[in-house]
Amino acid sequence: MADVTPEMRGEVEQIASDADGMLESKQHHFEGSKKAFEASLGIRQKLAQSDPNNAIWQFDLVQAYINYAYVAKDPKAVLTKALNLTLELDRTGRLAPRDKPTIKYLRGLLAKIERPEKIAGCQPGIRPGNACKPWKNRL
Repeated sequence: MADVTPEMRGEVEQIASDADGMLESKQHHFEGSKKAFEASLGIRQKLAQSDPNNAIWQFDLVQAYINYAYVAKDPKAVLTKALNLTLELDRTGRLAPRDKPTIKYLRGLLAKIERPEKIAGCQPGIRPGNACKPWKNRL
């Protein structure tokens, strides 16, 4: 069996953090979700920064941003980071063909944040993060 590298250990931790975050979200334990998604984001940021040319780690960071956006105070800023990184990967030819739909997906999420009245459960004019809490569950 091969030795466990720091990168492998980081990937295992990130998978566990993602799973914890999803479970906590499903159980409506949003503080637990936030902590798990923050931990995953931190791991993925370190991996992406350690090798900026590694497209897999860069796209893993995009996925971490998407997960974290569901519990972030400013989901628009987080999703904008995800979109910008995805567009950069695409511009430089490093975005895998199977991941190209992520661009449309992120633009759609950002559009919903801009127009919360289009999301079921929100009243026109109410901004996400204020009185319109259900929007996070509807993205």
